[in-house]
Amino acid sequence: MMMLVVENKKKPVKEKNKKKIVASNIVDAENHIPCLLLQNQVQNVPRYRPGGVIRNEPPPPVSFSDPPALLLEPYVIPGCAAPSLYMGNKPAVFLKHRLYNERIEARFWDLLFYSIDLGYLDEAHVDLWGRLMNERRPNDARWTIMPSSFFAAFETFEWVGSALRHSFDPLDGCKSWLEVDRVYFPICINPHHWVLGELWMDTLSLNLYDSLRSFRAVTMIDFVRFEELVDRIIVDIDYWNHMGLPVQKASITVTDVTDVPQQEGMFGECGVFMLMFMEQLVSGRAIGISMAPVFAATNFRNRMGMVYYGSAAKAIL
Repeated sequence: MMMLVVENKKKPVKEKNKKKIVASNIVDAENHIPCLLLQNQVQNVPRYRPGGVIRNEPPPPVSFSDPPALLLEPYVIPGCAAPSLYMGNKPAVFLKHRLYNERIEARFWDLLFYSIDLGYLDEAHVDLWGRLMNERRPNDARWTIMPSSFFAAFETFEWVGSALRHSFDPLDGCKSWLEVDRVYFPICINPHHWVLGELWMDTLSLNLYDSLRSFRAVTMIDFVRFEELVDRIIVDIDYWNHMGLPVQKASITVTDVTDVPQQEGMFGECGVFMLMFMEQLVSGRAIGISMAPVFAATNFRNRMGMVYYGSAAKAIL
């Protein structure tokens, strides 16, 4: 049953100073269903729910102990230790990947294996990971992954083409928003912090998955501008007519998901956890880790190295 919860903080004011109450549309985070507004209430959009929780099942293993569960597992080379491959085979450092326009050079691997800049991942790691998952997406899967530039430069580019499967870069492999229920996209908070966004199309609910919530990245995101972008996209792709609904202004509900693993240690693990969360969600798994965050991040970096290397020459579909 859907429960209506309305924020209504009353302050003692004189009758002549009374104003309309601004209601916060609290989300039913478990079912991704927004509550309805009561009559005469004013929407405050986009609505942000601090401390929102989306409950997950008990977390599955994050990497090797549950191979069939994760979408990119077929690219993991049995018995291959990625750091050893990186350290002992210097020619392999300069790698040409079929899903990346430029040659993958030493800096790519140095960041992945903590050699420089505290191991913060950059757009190359993030976009290549998203392209691999889009490539292995089952035909009947109702999700797509947008590139890192989607949120970073949504005022600069026209994204309607990507929302209709005609990406700026065909290597992105984006699926039409008319054919999906969920749109995933990485969010980079300057200079290095990564957060995962998950937009549910049916309710326009935006869930944020952040492995370093103490950084309070949600306070640095301009949700109003993002809502304007989404509104333009869904109108231009004729989303409302496709769904058999009257045209309406997009109204996004933002939920800061709290029950996700939090990183530890001195290294820049936010990008690693963001890609981990992304793969678990599109693989139909609950978000979680089965070991201490420091070890989970290191193990996942090793796995990422094997996936990048193992997927360079040919696709496994």
